[in-house]
Amino acid sequence: MIDLALAAFAASMLAVSMLRGSGNSETVIGRCGVVPCLLNFNKHLCVYGPTRSGKTSFVRYLAHKLAKKHIVTILDWHGEYADLENIVTVEYDLVHIDVSKIPLKLLVEILGHGLGLNEPSMYLLYKILKNSKVEDISDIIKAVEEYFVTTRTEAEMKAAILRRLEYVLSSMKMGVIEPEMLVSESCCIDLSSLTVIEEKRLASSLILAMIYVHYMSSGVIYRDPRHFIIIEEAQNLLESSNSILHHIVLELAKYGVRVILITNTLPDFSILAHCNLVMYKLRPELMRNMVISDDLREIMLTIGDKEAILITSSSVRRFTPFKRGGHGKKISKGVAERSERPAVNGGSLCKNIVIDKNGREEAEKEQGKNVSNVDKKVKNDARSSGVERSCGASASVDVSRYLRKVDDVEKKLALIRERLDEIERILAYEDEILRKIVSGMS
Repeated sequence: MIDLALAAFAASMLAVSMLRGSGNSETVIGRCGVVPCLLNFNKHLCVYGPTRSGKTSFVRYLAHKLAKKHIVTILDWHGEYADLENIVTVEYDLVHIDVSKIPLKLLVEILGHGLGLNEPSMYLLYKILKNSKVEDISDIIKAVEEYFVTTRTEAEMKAAILRRLEYVLSSMKMGVIEPEMLVSESCCIDLSSLTVIEEKRLASSLILAMIYVHYMSSGVIYRDPRHFIIIEEAQNLLESSNSILHHIVLELAKYGVRVILITNTLPDFSILAHCNLVMYKLRPELMRNMVISDDLREIMLTIGDKEAILITSSSVRRFTPFKRGGHGKKISKGVAERSERPAVNGGSLCKNIVIDKNGREEAEKEQGKNVSNVDKKVKNDARSSGVERSCGASASVDVSRYLRKVDDVEKKLALIRERLDEIERILAYEDEILRKIVSGMS
């Protein structure tokens, strides 16, 4: 009887341990009935479903949860992730695309994929850049402009390359956020200001290339996940089965980087084989052209609108995904500047951004003069009418009321801290008991 009780207690403690996410790669992503649904991030994750099925709300929850323990980089195509805690949001043109650190062949492949160049045009671009010094985006356009063509075919290809380069790269300026920061703290890169799909595709590809080059250069193999990259509208990056991005995504896994692909089109099997898959409910007409088993088709037809299917190498489960509502607010460049005040969302990326500080200081001085003049006039008018004393009394009352509210909040926070400390002590004690029970049973 005692052994049964101990076994039951050990099982309950193991469940508590699982809920707290004891493993480095396991995360609670929803619930299967009343049981938590756990996902092991031993692979990349593909979140697949039709438009407005709930993919973004689910991934917002994942980003919020993962950013507490890991680095999270979000390529946000529509500005839907800007309000998440622990993740700094910056506009795309504040990111320094350091093309000098990207190997030439990889850079040409990325440019060719992003610009939609054919093989002859990509070879011509490689031949041009091979004999040029490329340190930033403008050097690429300059090298193509200065290239001396010898045939009519080259002239036509050069014109086509130059037209696409100027059309797309003109929006990519010299930012101030260095690539190293993208792998040191969580950030959301807002691509919503880019209006053309080629711009967003090329921007996303270049950022992925910079992250890949960083980890490849370090050469440190990392088994457990340490960095998550969330890619919205991933179907626009992985539409070609021979894309260089296929290689980048697959190679990143061995450096402890997990990619979360959000897509409304299933990627090629070469990618899908290296992913766990979350599938949202599909309309019957969308499943007609899909090659899926009868069992999976039956499950897809019976799940609810708020449910999804988790497919891993070991199981197929239906579950209710957790979600995080709300939509991000776009953070403009003017919000972020180099100053002593804390950066947006508690991060430090924004401390490295300079936005016309001298002009801003001059404007603030001028504004201060105007405010000072108005303030003097108000005080003189108040003295003449005998109102100044009553205004001062009212202000002091407001200040005292504010201070009392601050004290109340601090007391409540102190109580919350005490309760959290008590919970931590209880959990530590439970862990100790669990270890003893498990060691005794073995």
